[in-house]
Amino acid sequence: MRRDVFDEMAVHQMGGILPRELDVRPRPGEPSRRRGPRNRPLYRLWEYATWRVRMRAWCNEIKSALLKDEHHPARPQTYKVVQAMGSPLDSPSTWLKWWEGEAIPRPSNIKRADKLAPRAGELLDINGRRTALCRHLFALDVLNARFRTIGDPQEFRRTQAERLIAGINEAWSSFLDTSIPRRKPCDILNELGRPADYLFTNYDIPAVRKDWANRTGGNFARRALPSAAVLQHSWLEPLSIFRFLAMLATWEPLEDPKVTEIWALDLASATLMIRSLVENAGLRRPRFPTIRMGLAGGLHILSSTAFFGPRYLLHQPEMLNIARNAYGDEAEIALKKLCVAQDGYYTAFARLGLPEKALRALNGTHWDKTWDGAFEAARAKI
Repeated sequence: MRRDVFDEMAVHQMGGILPRELDVRPRPGEPSRRRGPRNRPLYRLWEYATWRVRMRAWCNEIKSALLKDEHHPARPQTYKVVQAMGSPLDSPSTWLKWWEGEAIPRPSNIKRADKLAPRAGELLDINGRRTALCRHLFALDVLNARFRTIGDPQEFRRTQAERLIAGINEAWSSFLDTSIPRRKPCDILNELGRPADYLFTNYDIPAVRKDWANRTGGNFARRALPSAAVLQHSWLEPLSIFRFLAMLATWEPLEDPKVTEIWALDLASATLMIRSLVENAGLRRPRFPTIRMGLAGGLHILSSTAFFGPRYLLHQPEMLNIARNAYGDEAEIALKKLCVAQDGYYTAFARLGLPEKALRALNGTHWDKTWDGAFEAARAKI
C-alpha cells in the first residue's frame, strides 16, 4: 500500500486531522520534511496510544513542583504556571498545547522541567522502562499498537512484549537472584530508595531459610519471599515473571504502600503482555484462551479482573472460587491484597491527573476494539 494512502487511512481511523506538530505528512506542494529542530522527537498518535496521557502526567509533575499546595491535577492552572517563579515557559498557549497533548516539547524545555521535577522527562520516553509507571505506559502502547508506518504491527507487538517482560525480570532481580546482584537502573530498590532489609523490619525470616540463603549465594531478600512465588519463577522462562508477581499477593511486606504500588503496576504490565501475546497468536477462540493455561490462566483471570474489570467484580463469589484454585488456603488474603493493588493502581495515575475512564479506554477488555469507539474518546480528551 502506498505511504500516502496508508497515512490517510490512519488519520481517518483516528477520527480527524492530527495536530500540525504531530502530523508527519508533507503538505501539498511542499517537499517531504520534518518539522521542528532536528533533535526533536517525532510521534504519531496512531502508533503511540499513550502520548496524550504521558503529556498530561508530565505537565502535572511540573505543575506540582511549581505550585506545591495550590496544585490541582485535574486543572491546567495556566496562568499560575506561567507566572510561577522558575517556570520552564512563558507562553500560555504552549502550556495548553502541552496539557492537551497537542505539541511536542523541545529538548531544552524537557531539561528545564527536569530541574524542577527530577526524572519527569522519563514519562515522555516511549522506550523507557526505568520505573514501574514507565513500564506500564510502555505496556499500554504495546497493547494498542494497531498501525505502523514501518514494519508489521504484529511483529512489533511480539518483540516489544518480549522486551518488556525482560525488563520486568530485570527490575525484580534483587529478589529473584540467589546471590546479591549489582544494582541496575530499573531495579525496584532504586525506585524505592531503600535497601531490601527495610522491607523485612517487621518480618522474621525463618532460620532454615537464612541457612539456605547463606549456602546458595547470600541473597536474603529471595528467602523472604513466599515459597509458592519463588518456585514459579525461572530465568529460562521469562514469562514466568507473571506467575511470580501474581503469587506475591500473599507476601506480608506488601503492606508498604510504595512497594504495593510498584508491585501492582508491574503485575498489571505483565498481565497486559500476556494478553497481547495471546491476541497476537490469533487463536481460534480469542475470547477465553487463558482458561486453558492452568494455574497461569486462573492467575490471569484474577489479575485482569483486579486491574481492568469493573471494581465490583473482584468481590463476586466466582472470584473466590478461582482464587482458591490458585492460592489454596490463602485465597481470601490474596483477594484482599488484589483489592488494595486495584486501588493503588488507579491512585497512582490519579495523582498525575489521569482519570480512571482514560485508563479503562486504553486497557479495556472489550472484544471489539475500534478507533471510533472507546479509544478515540480517550485520546481526544482526558
